[in-house]
This record gives sequence, C-alpha cells and structure tokens, in this order.
Amino acid sequence: MTGKAAPSFIGTGSPDLDLVPDELRNILEQALLRVAPDARVLAIIPDKTRDDNTDVLFPFAAEILATRNIAQFDALVAQGTHMPMTEAEKFSKIGWSADKSAPGLGQVYDHQWNVPEELVTIASSRTNGWVARRCDSREPQSAAQPRHLRYGFDL
Repeated sequence: MTGKAAPSFIGTGSPDLDLVPDELRNILEQALLRVAPDARVLAIIPDKTRDDNTDVLFPFAAEILATRNIAQFDALVAQGTHMPMTEAEKFSKIGWSADKSAPGLGQVYDHQWNVPEELVTIASSRTNGWVARRCDSREPQSAAQPRHLRYGFDL
C-alpha cells in the first residue's frame, strides 16, 4: 500500500446523472490510490453481452497504474456461460485499437468456466459454513475460481 490514504467514499451519482469521462477518470484515480508499486493487478471485466463503460475505464486504469509503476496488469473476461469473445472483441471491450492501446497491459485471459482443469476449488459446502449457508441445494456445492487467480495477484 502507499502512504497516501484513499478516500472512504469516492465520486457522486444519481439516477439522473451521467458522468463524463473526466469525472470517471477522477473517481478511478482515487479508487486506485491504494495500489502499491510492484503490485500485480488483475482487472475482471464483463463480456460483450454487457453494455457498460469498460472501453472508457480500462484505458484510464492502465494509464493510472502505469504511473504507479505496478509490476503487472492483466485482465480476465468474466464471460460466464456466454460464447467466448474474439481477440478483436476483447480489445474493443477494453478500448484498445490500432491507434489506442493500454499501457502496461499483459494478458487478457478468458474465464474458461467449462474446462474443469482451469478451475480451482476454493470452498465447499461440505467444509465451509459460509458456502453452505448460501447454497439453495441440498447437494454439496463448491465455489471455484479461475486458475489465473492462483498466481498471486494483489488486486
């Protein structure tokens, strides 16, 4: 962590307010104050089925994190059970094009939910009361995460 404290409340908003890019960048800068130099950061981004501001926010995050001298900045597409995105769709989603790139970006991973070898079980309703209380099934349930997360990302 850095010596500069991040605010506990960041930004403004209301149902009738649209934030302009400068406001979004300012909010993101404040939110990323706690990211230490040499941190390994994994951004989990929505897939192409979500209409959002990832193409605006992701380049801002890359620029901000580059100035903080982080060690690594990767992305994981949270596609759930949707069709995988093409490389062009991924780059479009993160606001990356031939004339605009994300500084310091490493890998853009796919969340391969349907490949068991790519998942790691992190909890089970058999052994974890928190998981058990949140499962609606009488059958044992497990919580899994993509294998990429086991490599020690800091944020």
